[in-house]
Amino acid sequence: MKILFLCPSLEASKSGVGDYVVSLAIEIANRGHYCICLSVNDISERSISPPNEFVSIVRLSNDKPWSQRQRRIQEIINQFSPDWISLQYVPYGYDYKGLPLRFTYMLSCISSNAKWHFMFHELWVGISRKSPIKHKLIGFFQRALVMLMSAKILPSIVHTTNPLYVYLLSTINVDAKRLPLFGNIAIDKSENDWMVSQLKSLGILPFDRKNWFIVGMFGSIYPDFPLEAQILKLTTLLKPNNKSLAVIGLGGGVGTGDAWEKRVFNVLPNAKVRHLGLQNIQRVSAFLSTLDLALPTTPVEFIGKSSAVASMVLHSVPLDLSYRMNSSEFSFLKQSSPDLSKLFSTLGGVCDNLLEEFSSQSQQLRD
Repeated sequence: MKILFLCPSLEASKSGVGDYVVSLAIEIANRGHYCICLSVNDISERSISPPNEFVSIVRLSNDKPWSQRQRRIQEIINQFSPDWISLQYVPYGYDYKGLPLRFTYMLSCISSNAKWHFMFHELWVGISRKSPIKHKLIGFFQRALVMLMSAKILPSIVHTTNPLYVYLLSTINVDAKRLPLFGNIAIDKSENDWMVSQLKSLGILPFDRKNWFIVGMFGSIYPDFPLEAQILKLTTLLKPNNKSLAVIGLGGGVGTGDAWEKRVFNVLPNAKVRHLGLQNIQRVSAFLSTLDLALPTTPVEFIGKSSAVASMVLHSVPLDLSYRMNSSEFSFLKQSSPDLSKLFSTLGGVCDNLLEEFSSQSQQLRD
C-alpha cells in the first residue's frame, strides 16, 4: 500500500501535526508500506533525511505561490500513484488567519485515483456559547470551508480525535469516527541526570525525595482553568502526609510570563515553583517520569486531542481531572469522566487501527 500524507509543516519539534505524521509514517513503513510525508505550507524547504527507504519527506515552502505548490503536489501524486491520500487538517496550519481558502481550492483541483482520508486534528473556533463574537464569525467561515472541502472531495474515511469533534462533524453531515491519539514523547531515560540537576537547584534534592510532592503542567494553560483551586486542593491532601509541594511547568505555553507562577505563590507562598521552558524530547520524558501528579489544563471535551495528555498517559503519570465543570454545555456527550484508555493508544495501536480501516475500505470498493 502507498500512502501520501498531506500536512502543513514538517519542521521537527515545531509542528505537532508534522511530528505526528512522521511518527505514524515510520510505523506504517515498518509494516512494509510506502509513505510520502508532504508538507504544503512549511516555513522552509530544507531537506530532511528520510528515516528509512520506505518513507520520503518533501517540504513545500509558504513563500511559494499556491499555484506553484499545486503543480508540485500534482507531480508527486502522478509519480507516486498513492492508494490513499491522508489529509491531516488543522485550519491555522494552512493559513495563519485560520481561513485556508486557497488551500481548499487547491485540494479541489488535485487529480488522483487515490482514496481520500481526512484526519481532523482541529475543526473551527467559536463552538462554545461563551466564545467571543470574533471567534464565532471566524468559526462560521471555517465551518463552511470544512463543509465545502468534504463535499468536493468526498473522503472515504474521516477521523478525528475526540467525541466533541465527532458530534460537530455530524452536524454538517460528515460521518467521522474517532482515531485515538498516541503520545509523541517516547519514554527515554537519557536526560534523567538533567532533571536531577533541576531538582537539586530547587532544593528538593539531595534531601529525601519522599518529603516532596511534585506536580507538573505541560503545555498551555487554557482560559478559565482554576489553577488556584487545584493548588488549594493539593495542599489539603498533603497536610496529613506532611509533604511539601513543588509545581514545575514545561513547554512554551504554560510559562508565558510569570503569571501562572504568581498564581501558585498566591495560594501557597512556600511552594517551590519553576518553569523549565521549551526542552528536547528526551528532557520532556525525564520531566514526565519525575512527576507525582500532572494537571492537564485542556478542557475535558477536547482532552482527546491533547498530545501532552497522551504523553502523560504513556508515562503512567497520575492525572487530576477534577477541574472539569459539572455543568458543561457539552455534558450530553457524557465526557465528564473520560476513559483515557479509550481516548489514547500506543503508536502501534493507532497504526494498526488505521491500516485495518484502509484495507477494509479498499476491499469494499473492490467488491
